[in-house]
Amino acid sequence: MVSPQTRLAKTRLKGFGDWREWAWLTGPWAIGWRVLGLAFILGGPVLSWADTFKMSCQVEGVIEQLEGKKIPPAKVTVEIGSIGKNVFMNLDGPKPYDLRISSLATEKFQGKNLTNDVHLGVSSKSIQTGESYEITISRDKVFLTAFKDMAQAGQMNRLTFQGPCQLPR
Repeated sequence: MVSPQTRLAKTRLKGFGDWREWAWLTGPWAIGWRVLGLAFILGGPVLSWADTFKMSCQVEGVIEQLEGKKIPPAKVTVEIGSIGKNVFMNLDGPKPYDLRISSLATEKFQGKNLTNDVHLGVSSKSIQTGESYEITISRDKVFLTAFKDMAQAGQMNRLTFQGPCQLPR
C-alpha cells in the first residue's frame, strides 16, 4: 500500500495528479458530450428561426414593354418568413413567376420592408444590374401584386403579375 505522503509526492512531481483523476475530462464519453454541447451552441441560432407561412395564389402576368404580352396564368406558392425586422418572400412557380427577395440590405441588394396596415410586402433592388423586384399582398382581400425586372435582348422589361391567394385551412 502506498502511503499518503508518497502519493502526495508523486502528484506534486507529475504536476497534474494521477491520470485517473483526469479521466472524466478526457474519456470517450466526455468527448461525445462536448461535441453534442458544441452542436447545440452552434445550432442555436438556426433553432430560433421562425417557421414560414405558406399559401397558394393564382397569378397572371403581363409585360407592358412588349406590347402588353400576356404570360399564361399559373399557380404559385408564396412563402413568407421573418427574422427580426427583415421580411423574406419566396414565390415558387413556373419560370417567369419564380422570385426570391428579402428586405435585407447587402453589398449586392438594397431591400426594403413595405409592410403596413394595408398590405404585407417587400421590395429589393440589385445594386449591380439595377433590376427591381417587389411583392405585396393586401391584407383585406389577400390579393398578390408583384413585379420583376428582366433583361431581355439588351433591354430591361418589367413583368407585372397579380392574382388572388388562398389562405391555408
